Amino acid sequence: MDAVRTLSILTRGSPAATRRRFEDVGIAAARAPLRTPADPAAGIRTRLVLPVRHAGRTHGYLWLLDEGRTDPDDATDPALAAAVGLAVEAGRLLAERAAAGADLGRVLGSALAGGPSERAEAARTLAAALGGQRRRCWWRWPRPGSRARTGDRPAPARWRRCCPAVRRVRPPSRCWCRWRTPGTCARPAR
Repeated sequence: MDAVRTLSILTRGSPAATRRRFEDVGIAAARAPLRTPADPAAGIRTRLVLPVRHAGRTHGYLWLLDEGRTDPDDATDPALAAAVGLAVEAGRLLAERAAAGADLGRVLGSALAGGPSERAEAARTLAAALGGQRRRCWWRWPRPGSRARTGDRPAPARWRRCCPAVRRVRPPSRCWCRWRTPGTCARPAR
């Protein structure tokens, strides 16, 4: 492992300069394995980069720090073929996961911002999709201009039909937030 990989693991990301360095080598447009050069001064070893793609979209990359032992142009290398197969399968799985998440995101948007019949249908859909997951709760975040005050606690009772296992709701400041529409926030409770 090199310094760049260690940093990306510890910080769950990489600095913009590092990303730009790899993009300048051509990984963003790569459709097949490619070799990135080493840069000892920057703490970067050579890598074999396998694009993780599905249906023409890049979902990520598999990085093999192999000290330059694998030729990315060797179509007869069984290890390279196996690695490419893993990248293809990873691309398919990531595409499926993204599609499933997008579908639930639309349903959640309807549950939070739709009319009464849309909210009821969305609650049923969420209940079916999240049935095995316990202790989840969704609530509407106060809209600008509402009478909500700082420190007010949202009321999860409206969503108990969809999430009957709710035990307690964490304060909003301690929950994850992802904006779907202006003024609306979904927060899972523990």
